[in-house]
Amino acid sequence: MGFVLGNSMYRPCSQASFTLLPGPHDGRRIPITVSLVNPPSGITAAPIQTNSDADGAQFVVDIANLDGNYQLTAVAESPGYPSVEVPLFVFVTCWPDVNCATCLTPSGTACTTDADCTMADSPICDPSFHVCRLCYENTECAPHGDGRALCQRLSGGDIYDSGQCVECLTSSDCIGRRKTCDTMVGTCAQCTANEQCASGQCDVASGECADPSTLVYVGRSTYGQSCTGPGSGTLTDPFCTLSDGLAYGASVGKTVVVWTNNYEEKIVIAPAAGQSYRVSAVGVGVGQPEIASPGGTVVVDVRLGNAQLVDVSLENFYIRLGTDGVSCQGGATPSAAKISVKRSNVSSNHIGVHTVGCDVTLDRDTIEDNNSGVLLESSDFTLTNLLVADNGAPGYDASLYGGITATGTSARASLTSSTIVFNRLKSGATNSAGVACVPGMTFVDNVVVGNQGGAPEVDIATCAPQYSSFVGAGSANGNQDLTNCGADATAIESALFVSAFNYRPKSGGLAPCTLVGLGTAAGAPTVTIDGKLRPAPPSIGCYEP
Repeated sequence: MGFVLGNSMYRPCSQASFTLLPGPHDGRRIPITVSLVNPPSGITAAPIQTNSDADGAQFVVDIANLDGNYQLTAVAESPGYPSVEVPLFVFVTCWPDVNCATCLTPSGTACTTDADCTMADSPICDPSFHVCRLCYENTECAPHGDGRALCQRLSGGDIYDSGQCVECLTSSDCIGRRKTCDTMVGTCAQCTANEQCASGQCDVASGECADPSTLVYVGRSTYGQSCTGPGSGTLTDPFCTLSDGLAYGASVGKTVVVWTNNYEEKIVIAPAAGQSYRVSAVGVGVGQPEIASPGGTVVVDVRLGNAQLVDVSLENFYIRLGTDGVSCQGGATPSAAKISVKRSNVSSNHIGVHTVGCDVTLDRDTIEDNNSGVLLESSDFTLTNLLVADNGAPGYDASLYGGITATGTSARASLTSSTIVFNRLKSGATNSAGVACVPGMTFVDNVVVGNQGGAPEVDIATCAPQYSSFVGAGSANGNQDLTNCGADATAIESALFVSAFNYRPKSGGLAPCTLVGLGTAAGAPTVTIDGKLRPAPPSIGCYEP
């Protein structure tokens, strides 16, 4: 004698039924009684009488008003045969409602239309079983007319799959309301970052996404999707080249949104005589849009010439493979030629950033693996939250300027909360491999370590450092002298930073061989290079632990 109980067939919130299938037997018709063995409180099942050759008899387990999963045991008994026990698994089927008494409708009765199903977790009246259930497709949600016209079971990817009728599945569904989509709950919500908005721009102060009609677009918002061009600069018909987008953005006075892609082109901005040219471009998407110059020329080439004004702002780009990564050629009045680079990576160029007679702002940038880092000639500048690392090598003729070199005179010159580490000059060079300052320059909350070649890493007389860490700093003006923090640069690096090439300050050290909490908040930025809020007092350098 034998029997098998097949998979359960559910009746929402009340019962689970198991199908009796024939098991091995000796060909005789044997009466069988099936019942539960010691069920937990609240679960019952009426014994059934059947036969060993039965096929399709139902054994029903009552689970009304319970939630959770249960492993039960059923026993089959026949006169003259040993009893047989079989495990049963019962799963309550009205998830996500934790109270099965309300799984049908709020009143506990069967539904006739979706209007009877007022619970967000079960918005659809099943036309066959007349119970409230999850949605399966958009067409079930659209007739509700309450703005929740999308079914959150169609989304896929990383979007929460709740089976509810919702306002949105992606940020594109909220574009008309100037919001992003909170995909966990399926509602349009305020934004906190550009990447959250279908338009690519978020006003963090107001939490509003920008209206796409106020912006100019370059590239496709879906990474890897081809751009056929030439484009008109709209969200649905973007320009395919940065040069076209920047030129049009400057002509109409709109910010240029550049979706992540690889842009192999030389960007030349050289307005005609007497003209004024202003443009702001922001990279948006997964990672950073990459600008690489074909043929190893200047990547971003800004020239004032005889124009009245040129003002260029770039944010969140990866700029590489040029003679200069970013070049600005101004004139006698630096304020006439402005270049701002923020939240960007400038690497693998001969010189990362090179300006002559310009007004320069660098903020939250990584400038690494160039032959020389930053060269500012007769320029006004504000440098904040920079990581300038691993530029130059002793054998490279182009390694003339180390980490940061400022020359000439400047009406405004400051370097704050930056990390300048392991930059190298070519053999025989006489500049500083770390930081070369101009007179009157502000130098606060900076760490300068492991830079090799030329003059001392930091010229104390010219730089007048405050609250900064480097070998030979002394203890005046809040500085931390790293001379005794290790036998060589590698040992000092180990004392200060989390690990090699990870320049976050290591916690737990003691002054002067630590960076944590030894800076000054006066004039310091409120966030780090990676956007982390700074405490007071802040750490020295561009990072917090």
